[in-house]
Amino acid sequence: MLLDPSTEAFLAGRPGIRARWLIWIEAKNRLTGAEQTQGFWTGDDDATFTIGGQSRDYFGAGGFIALRELTYEAGTNVQMQRLTMGPVTEEVKQALRTYEPRLAPVEVHLALFDTTTNALIGTPRAFTGWIDDLAFREAALENGSSGYQCDLTLASSSREGTRTLPLKKSDSAQQERSGDRGRRYAAVAGSIPVWWGEQRHVPAAPVAATPNKPAGATGGASWDESRGH
Repeated sequence: MLLDPSTEAFLAGRPGIRARWLIWIEAKNRLTGAEQTQGFWTGDDDATFTIGGQSRDYFGAGGFIALRELTYEAGTNVQMQRLTMGPVTEEVKQALRTYEPRLAPVEVHLALFDTTTNALIGTPRAFTGWIDDLAFREAALENGSSGYQCDLTLASSSREGTRTLPLKKSDSAQQERSGDRGRRYAAVAGSIPVWWGEQRHVPAAPVAATPNKPAGATGGASWDESRGH
């Protein structure tokens, strides 16, 4: 987790702090196809935070969100994190299903507050990646009725480095760039022979034989005969 200089300077004094998680998800609506964003945080009330110069609204989910302790590892290995949301009712479950969560971008920030003044100290980024998997399981609601918990598995941004070259350069991937069709025939390019620096030889069609001349003879004088040789 990277801290900005002002946050580092504040924490160096070992003050009392209170930490809250901020979850930001960008998912596609299956009904409209539009990209929609949704923010949740582990505070009690709805709040607005400025992240990267952008103002974001976060729904106060309180204990609705449970994020396991984040793990970090040096290198390029893809880090997997677990996030639990809920319990939720059947109606909320169906509402969540209107979004396409697979590979939806996710950002996790940690909001740090001064326990003395309740002032926001900073919101360092703790995780960035995508939703790798989403599953629902039954859970008891506070009123004793049955509900559901939503378990999300998050893959870190290191997964971007695992994409193969054909996936990055496929025709479908290129079309996302304003309809670029420069690699329309990329899938069959390897089976087409290419000649560099020379003209391709095209065999001439065979000449039918005549009664007076053997097959392959021409009807007129040869180059030597036309010059008296």
